[in-house]
Amino acid sequence: MLLVLQIATLAPLQKKFTVLKSQLELKTYDLSLFEGQAEQSEHHKVSMPLPNRFSIARIAVNLVLQNHGLNSEQVLLSCIIA
Repeated sequence: MLLVLQIATLAPLQKKFTVLKSQLELKTYDLSLFEGQAEQSEHHKVSMPLPNRFSIARIAVNLVLQNHGLNSEQVLLSCIIA
C-alpha cells in the first residue's frame, strides 16, 4: 500500500520531468541551429572580398569634396574649363 502511494506521488513529477526534458532538448536543438547560422554568417563576412584600392581612393576623394561643399561633377567641370 505504501509503495502504491509513493508511486502515485511521483507520477506527476515524472510527467513534469519528461516535459521539461523535452523542452530542454528542443531549446538545445534551436540553440545549435542558431549557432550554426551565426558561424555561417561570420564565415561569409570573412570570405567577402575587400574593396580594391580604387574604390577606397574614390570614397576618400568624395569625402574630401563633401567636406569642402563640392561634388565630383563641379570639380571635373572646373578642370575641363581651366
